[in-house]
Amino acid sequence: MKFFGINPESFGQLGIFGRQILQCGNRDAIIKVEFLRPYGLVYLDQIMLKDCEKYPTKKLYSSYPKANRYLKQCGFRHLKNGVALSDPFPQNYIIKIERFLKGTESLEEHFVDWVNKNVIQFIPKCSGELEKQIVEKMWEIVINAHRHSECKFGVSICGQFYPKKGYFEIAFFDCGYGIPTVVKRHKALKRGEMDYKCIEWAMKKGTSTK
Repeated sequence: MKFFGINPESFGQLGIFGRQILQCGNRDAIIKVEFLRPYGLVYLDQIMLKDCEKYPTKKLYSSYPKANRYLKQCGFRHLKNGVALSDPFPQNYIIKIERFLKGTESLEEHFVDWVNKNVIQFIPKCSGELEKQIVEKMWEIVINAHRHSECKFGVSICGQFYPKKGYFEIAFFDCGYGIPTVVKRHKALKRGEMDYKCIEWAMKKGTSTK
């Protein structure tokens, strides 16, 4: 997994991007990065959704044509017009950004249909029952975000297949409160409770922040 850059430093960099974007105010934001991965893309999608509530015309772009091309092919709606683009990437390996909002009619049906059309093709062939469980686990991520984290902008999802490495990545991100914050403010726990106490409480059967 190290080869693909999924490590604490990578996720820490996302936080830096987020602060840089917010500090730009109503000016277009620039990220100085040549390559982007699905987990970075969904993060940027949610951050820009949040920021564009205040600055509706704000856009984002990279100083590198490759990153701009990737943003464009992934359907990133906040990409600045007229930026330099590299040659296209193979589109059939890219899963465009899809956003799943709470309260949307037939949300589960839409999600299952989307996964079957966009994700299943990249997963090794398996039994129908195992395939069903994979879809169910992905849906659980989305519905848990809706139930617990109060994600105003829903859950952004995108993915990419890396054929030379035989590796598929799918990323989920929302701008909600997150489990630690929601657990800490629950009425069953004392204000300012230690993290390990929150974890102990959350792991007990029957406890929930729902």
